[in-house]
Amino acid sequence: MTVFFDELLICPTPDSGENSDFVFLYGAGDQYAPHILAYEVARDFLSAPKRFAIIEIRSSTPGAVELDSDNEYEGVIYNEDGSMPALGIFIVQDGVVKDSDSIQGGEAYREQHILISLAVQRIELLADSVTFKQSLIATSAREALGLYLMD
Repeated sequence: MTVFFDELLICPTPDSGENSDFVFLYGAGDQYAPHILAYEVARDFLSAPKRFAIIEIRSSTPGAVELDSDNEYEGVIYNEDGSMPALGIFIVQDGVVKDSDSIQGGEAYREQHILISLAVQRIELLADSVTFKQSLIATSAREALGLYLMD
């Protein structure tokens, strides 16, 4: 069985450095306490300030989050250490590639299998919606998350 990935183009490209920063806040997954991911965004040059993307994830399936995922899918390229060279937020679907017309208003709707591929971590989860909220300049993912939560 071949599994195809369709990248959610609504999110900034994650940084590919081995020291790239991220933080995942595990909430209830509902509208009142969504999961929140802050990850370092790729920079064109090192003198640019660090930016972090803030992603809100809602899920009606409690506990459907796998941190440090090591699942491998047929037809996907992996590095020797098991990481994926393709970074971003993807929808995993058996034999079907979702087109960009099905993603409206910066959100993916209906519970779907989501794969988040960062340079230092892979996260898999079931999600009803994945929403890019904003991009913040900060010194760390933790600081970016704090700034977002205080806003």
